[in-house]
Amino acid sequence: MRDILGIAVAVVIALLSQIVEPRSPLWWTAIIAAGLVAVSVAGHLVWRAIADHRGQTRRMAAIIGMIVCAVGFVGFAGWFFIQKPTAVVPTTLASTDTPATGVVAPITSFDDSISIECEMVLPQIPVASPDGQVNELNLFPIAPEQGGGGYGQRFGPANSPIKFVSDDLTLVSLYKCQVRNYGKIPVFNAKFFLFIRFMNAIKSENAAKLDSLKFERPWEIKINRLEADPDRPFVLYVYNISEAVGVYATLPSVIELQPLGETKPQTARLIVSGPQTMTFFPPFARSSPTPVQNK
Repeated sequence: MRDILGIAVAVVIALLSQIVEPRSPLWWTAIIAAGLVAVSVAGHLVWRAIADHRGQTRRMAAIIGMIVCAVGFVGFAGWFFIQKPTAVVPTTLASTDTPATGVVAPITSFDDSISIECEMVLPQIPVASPDGQVNELNLFPIAPEQGGGGYGQRFGPANSPIKFVSDDLTLVSLYKCQVRNYGKIPVFNAKFFLFIRFMNAIKSENAAKLDSLKFERPWEIKINRLEADPDRPFVLYVYNISEAVGVYATLPSVIELQPLGETKPQTARLIVSGPQTMTFFPPFARSSPTPVQNK
């Protein structure tokens, strides 16, 4: 009777551990208590079986086998629930707008704390920075096997206007992307990948159409430091000055970062505010009439 009561107590404690927060102090206490009770009952059963059934090899083997299975079940159950949960987050595209390939990203404390928002701005309005530094990405059609290029910083006098194209071109598409940290601590060495598709452009006198796919590639964006202040975002201007191609640039759903005080990078979900895909038409010569954008 005492053995049955002990088993019942172990089962009840194990069940109670499933209604509290996993890996919390109370959860660990319940798991350890259930394990101790189970081991105590198993030990008592073995001792009693040895005392009552000396010489009965078959019956002893069956009892010991049942006890080993019970202890193994408790151990594997604990191992299963101790594992860190994971989430599958899409990062690349197989077609125009549909995420198809995913990576397993551990759930971290920074999930849903980092956001990115990209909005189209008027290319005619001069861009200025309080410290004279502007982060930019010129979507130059470079194949992956030829490396990267086009991503960097411009430096100039504080609050001075910056032009992204020469005077003989009219820039059609210019996006301003802002990455914000809503967490409680700054992060370092952050990076994410834009998924870029370069499209052959068909241009007429005053219109452009994005036609067939030229090639596609990921494009790495690095952020050295991201402050824990949504009012101090990382700002990136993205544009296209290639007259023969247009571009679709899709934002990711994950970002890699290294929180303050940590020695290894983490992968976290990235909140995408607004459109996930940006469209860039080729620029036009300054002498051309105002271009009409046709997809």
